[in-house]
Amino acid sequence: MALLKKIKGATLVETLVASSLIVLVFLIASLSFNNIFQGVAKNNDRNYQNRITELTYLSYHKKIKTPFEEETPQWTITIMESPRGLILESTYKPNPAKDLEKNITPNEK
Repeated sequence: MALLKKIKGATLVETLVASSLIVLVFLIASLSFNNIFQGVAKNNDRNYQNRITELTYLSYHKKIKTPFEEETPQWTITIMESPRGLILESTYKPNPAKDLEKNITPNEK
């Protein structure tokens, strides 16, 4: 008769409290993940960095004419000549902290 031993059941209030705690934990976790992924997507500047590298290479090997200017909704890039060589200035509009000014010395042989 040990198999037919009564198991104490939970009351309705205990069940509701436990369910609400589980929902609350999942809600907080969901909001945290959403915040993290939004930050990653907002600060993704991989295309901008690739374009800077590409234009640096092209101007270093004199494949583009100067002065050069490119403006997109995400960035503004300008390449101009100066007495020191070529200067690349760029502005990343979503995050102005990533603005860049770079000297590009042409390959002189």
